[in-house]
Amino acid sequence: MIAAVLIGCAARLGHPVVEFGAGPAVLPLVTTSADRERAYVGVDVPGQGTWVFFFDTGYAWSACDDGLARALALDPRGRVRTRGTLGAVRAPVAVLPDLWIGGHRVSGLHCTVRDLATTSSIRDPEEVRVAGVLGSDVLARFGLVWRPEGAVELHAPTEPLSLDGLSTFDVRREHRPGRRPRIPLDVGDERVWAVIDTGSNGTLVRNLDVPGSEERVALRGSGAGDADVRVVMRWDVDVQLGGRPLGLASLRSTSGPALVGLDLLGDRPVVLDLARGIGGVGDVAPDAGRPLWSEMDEPVLRFDAPSRNGVR
Repeated sequence: MIAAVLIGCAARLGHPVVEFGAGPAVLPLVTTSADRERAYVGVDVPGQGTWVFFFDTGYAWSACDDGLARALALDPRGRVRTRGTLGAVRAPVAVLPDLWIGGHRVSGLHCTVRDLATTSSIRDPEEVRVAGVLGSDVLARFGLVWRPEGAVELHAPTEPLSLDGLSTFDVRREHRPGRRPRIPLDVGDERVWAVIDTGSNGTLVRNLDVPGSEERVALRGSGAGDADVRVVMRWDVDVQLGGRPLGLASLRSTSGPALVGLDLLGDRPVVLDLARGIGGVGDVAPDAGRPLWSEMDEPVLRFDAPSRNGVR
């Protein structure tokens, strides 16, 4: 899932301020009845109980569902244009109350406000309400440890992360807003710098110089609510990361930046030490899998009670 932002003159998206606490925040990853493959995390919404955030390192800016905006009495203003996989969406911007991620406090978090069910691939399950998308504007501020058995650790950037037993690789961050992490995939004889996209089930690349074939696929992503059938290229090719084989993968073409999704990394331990520009990847975990929301413990994320909202 892609979320590049063109900032309009009537609103702006500011960078949040993170006050790092002691120790990592360990976020249980869950699925929903409407989405059994991708990852969500629970968040306590004042007066509303537990909702879920879609966990998406491929989103440059966090997003709020319009239902969360109403529940928190936010004051969306202005309008920005966000571009996703399937098109562009214009949306107002609001400032969220302070968000606690374990002992870490995120202040001044701006979010685009829209109906995610009609403008993205995120569907509303019956059992829990979707608060929005937790994007790279927040997640790229932390060191990140992805546990394939169903959790993610967020560490303060001053805390070195262990890479023992993992194949290491360099990590870059985009210069554009959101600063999404990019990693070097070795695809056949080519090296592709791809955005790590936990919101995508597949991996997308562009212009590979290897034999491929055309196919019609139904794409779902940000910018449209329904599947969009397109003709794309597909390459069946071996992929490596840090010298560790990820296996034979079916990669599809994109007109935007390359994205590496859960099909290649979702079942493996992955460490991203973004402050030091290094990462690590391990072998497929035999017990990989994320439980349903109904099996989740108490949420690690919570909002402060709202006091004053709107774009500052």
